[in-house]
Amino acid sequence: MTYYEEAASKGLLRYPDGSSVKPEIGDLIVFTNPALKHPYGHVAIITEVGDDYVRTIQQNAGINIGGNAVVRTDPVMRLAMWREGDGYHVQPYRTTNITEGWVRMPQPQTETANP
Repeated sequence: MTYYEEAASKGLLRYPDGSSVKPEIGDLIVFTNPALKHPYGHVAIITEVGDDYVRTIQQNAGINIGGNAVVRTDPVMRLAMWREGDGYHVQPYRTTNITEGWVRMPQPQTETANP
């Protein structure tokens, strides 16, 4: 299970890519690569939200180019965000990944975690 899939069990609210809820600063955004079948996905922290982008910071942002060779990429990324109908979509940080969605802590006494 990816971090996104397990978020509710950690008491976090989940919003799938395409959700009507816009990402916010402090949300964790989760990406997966279906071809790799990575068990957890890749998680980044949203540090800025604009009208058409989110900025994230992440760890382990390298690209494996074969064997042990890893090309390091900038841990701070600006990803496109757009509306389609009532939903928000965020560009994956790699073309081989998909954006699963974003998760956040519920606000005290106003929201509850959704399964």
